[in-house]
Amino acid sequence: MIDISLIILLFSISVALAGVVVWIYQLLSRPSAFDPSPGKGSAKLGVLYAFTLGMLPWKKESARLHPLVYLRGIGFHMGIFAGMLVLILSIFNVTSPTILSLLLSVLMWLGIVSGVAAIVSRAADPMLKGISNADDYVSPALISLFMLTGALWAMGLFGTFYFYIATSILCLYLPWSKVRHCVYFFFSRGKIGAMQGHRGLLITPGSQLKKETR
Repeated sequence: MIDISLIILLFSISVALAGVVVWIYQLLSRPSAFDPSPGKGSAKLGVLYAFTLGMLPWKKESARLHPLVYLRGIGFHMGIFAGMLVLILSIFNVTSPTILSLLLSVLMWLGIVSGVAAIVSRAADPMLKGISNADDYVSPALISLFMLTGALWAMGLFGTFYFYIATSILCLYLPWSKVRHCVYFFFSRGKIGAMQGHRGLLITPGSQLKKETR
């Protein structure tokens, strides 16, 4: 028997991947801005720093000043990764050990709570609410729905239909939403790291990076 929801899911994933590929192509086709500043450090070390030590919470002002928001973000993304693993297991009809299913379910519930908390805090904060658009609410809501249906499937409460439909809606929405930051993050983080490393703003060769990696 043909699983219609699986066909819809695979089609939606294809649309999402195609949209992201086109978007990346357009991004890379744009001319890069020339940095006329004299080199005072290493761009390569700057990129390395940006993706390692620079990710630590005490190295990021937003995380350092708002630790609960940082932890909420960690919980949200852990839930997303757990949901993605559950999705892969379901597509390939792999039966996971009970302890793994329980762990993934817990992580997805953690992600759901974090996602809902983010939506509520954004709506309750006058400053955040003032600079937010519809996508700032729709994206975390769809991701939370993805995790919710994934968690319920992993707990054996129902089949894959609702999980696949929720995932399909998210995939179709992804190329035009803030969810695509999962791809843009690597470009922006890498570019900022290279710029700051080149200018010696974060590290200088043989000094800060070496000190922190000892």
